[in-house]
Amino acid sequence: SSWSKKYPELVRDDWASNFVYGHKFDFSGIRTNFSEYRNLIMATSLVACDKAVEKYIMEYPNATIVNIGCQLDNMFQRLDNGRIQWYSIDSHNTMSVRRAMYGERSREKMVGRSLLDLTWLDAISCDRSKGIMFVCHDELSYYRPNAIKGMMEEIWKKYPGAEFVFTTATSGATAYMNMFNSSTRTLRTRKMSVNDAQKVISGWRTDYKIMAEEPLMKYMTKDMKKDTKLKLKTKIGIAYNKLTYNYKVVRVKLGSEAYEVAL
Repeated sequence: SSWSKKYPELVRDDWASNFVYGHKFDFSGIRTNFSEYRNLIMATSLVACDKAVEKYIMEYPNATIVNIGCQLDNMFQRLDNGRIQWYSIDSHNTMSVRRAMYGERSREKMVGRSLLDLTWLDAISCDRSKGIMFVCHDELSYYRPNAIKGMMEEIWKKYPGAEFVFTTATSGATAYMNMFNSSTRTLRTRKMSVNDAQKVISGWRTDYKIMAEEPLMKYMTKDMKKDTKLKLKTKIGIAYNKLTYNYKVVRVKLGSEAYEVAL
């Protein structure tokens, strides 16, 4: 919702914005001293995931989407085509807040599990032939690579051919964020980085196929790219991101199995 207010031309979620700001929640305890560039990284990270899922739904309109580590994100409502089945996965506490915010929605099932408690996979019931995609906005970065490797393998075993989209950063960008977090006493440490998705993810299994690996700043709108109010430091960061892919979105297909395109 904060990105919807800050960058309405990039992230539009009127329902979440109206709910949060309409209830006048106190955000004084939340750190907001992010740089302009860092705010753009977080906003484009959200948009990149939205666009990947939206593209998948256009191809598989009866698909099942699983949002892992969803927090309070309202992606389901933003992308709902009236036909998809949706699973939101996060802690029990987060699910309690989500239910208070959104209520029970007929095609969204909220599952209270931690990301690495893979029993959440047992809660998913779907017709695999109609397509299934897993999406994780940023949360994978806080877990060790072997844990993510194991999670993807369990998904592959149960849903071969599923797609997985997630945002990540290179080792250099990850080290920088951890240094910044340390200086501001942020508790969580990022443990996973991806310099080259082809080498890292495809190295876990030879039949994992990288469908896309893109810099987050690709998802800035044309108007934002022309914005003369952006700071010089931000413009340099944008150019550097497009050159080095230091913050990126990765889309991977877990196996070679194909799904039906249901109309």
